[in-house]
Amino acid sequence: MYEIAANLTLIVHFTFVLFVVFGALLFFVTTKIVFIHIPAFIWGSYIELTHSICPLTYLENLFLHKANLTTYSEGFIQNYLMP
Repeated sequence: MYEIAANLTLIVHFTFVLFVVFGALLFFVTTKIVFIHIPAFIWGSYIELTHSICPLTYLENLFLHKANLTTYSEGFIQNYLMP
């Protein structure tokens, strides 16, 4: 059960990262996406520029810990995208 929750959190987290990076391209589909993308971009930029850890990382680690799986101490991008 907790492993599934950790995997779902991983998928949501990865989708959010993709949206922060490429979400501006959705502006060509609908202009209202800007009201969602700008706050997401600001949040993603803040997390990366201050070297903070996103709360979704803590949530995923909580689920991994409860499922008796290996957690990670660095951020999501450092663990999954830049190993």
